[in-house]
Amino acid sequence: MEVHHHPHVEKKSFKEYLLEGLMIFLAVTMGFFAESIREHITESKHEVEYMKSLVNDLQLDTAYINRSNEARDTAILASRTLLRNFKENPSAVKWPAEYHKLISKSNVLKIFINHSGTIDQLKSSGSIRLVRNKEIVDAIESYYNQIKRIDNLNSLYLSNQQHGSELVSKLIIAKDDINNYDSLFQYTKGLPVSVYFYLNESYLSEYINNLIYRLQLNVGGKQIHEEIIAKAVQLIGKIKAEYHLEKE
Repeated sequence: MEVHHHPHVEKKSFKEYLLEGLMIFLAVTMGFFAESIREHITESKHEVEYMKSLVNDLQLDTAYINRSNEARDTAILASRTLLRNFKENPSAVKWPAEYHKLISKSNVLKIFINHSGTIDQLKSSGSIRLVRNKEIVDAIESYYNQIKRIDNLNSLYLSNQQHGSELVSKLIIAKDDINNYDSLFQYTKGLPVSVYFYLNESYLSEYINNLIYRLQLNVGGKQIHEEIIAKAVQLIGKIKAEYHLEKE
């Protein structure tokens, strides 16, 4: 009968086992460090991309705010002109038809809606943690808290604007508009001084109060806009300096 002999296997020494274990440990450790470095590089790249996008949003914000302020300046000037007319002619029951334009201008608002795509994505995805500079994180929070103030003010203004439009339709006596219809739309550079429209006195006080409140909202809104621009410019400067984006 044939007998099979098992091959002789030389036993490893303790040092060999220790060396193999050490090599496995080093391999795992190096793999861990390599993955950590790769992840850090990836996150740093994403951080810079987010900051570039945020700078673009902030620059768009400042451009839109400046346009909004131009509209506010027009409304402020028209409102003050109307109020000065009321002050100088407290018993007047008629207005030159040219004041139609002032009434329209006083009620105009170009609402500023901020570009929030980047900050929304940073917060919703939790990627705000990628921003390592706490000073920049604090500046971002301060900027968008200021944005909330103008959002609240815009809500008040829209309510006032709607109420003002309703009051104007009650304040101006329609028959005068009808009688002077051709004159109102024929003259593009100005209406003849002979054309007037009469006011419904029962709505005059309410309209003036509405106009005063709108003027206050516009003046306050412009001040907040200027504060937002200052914060945006400061934040852009911090981000560009931190991420070396000065030439971009």
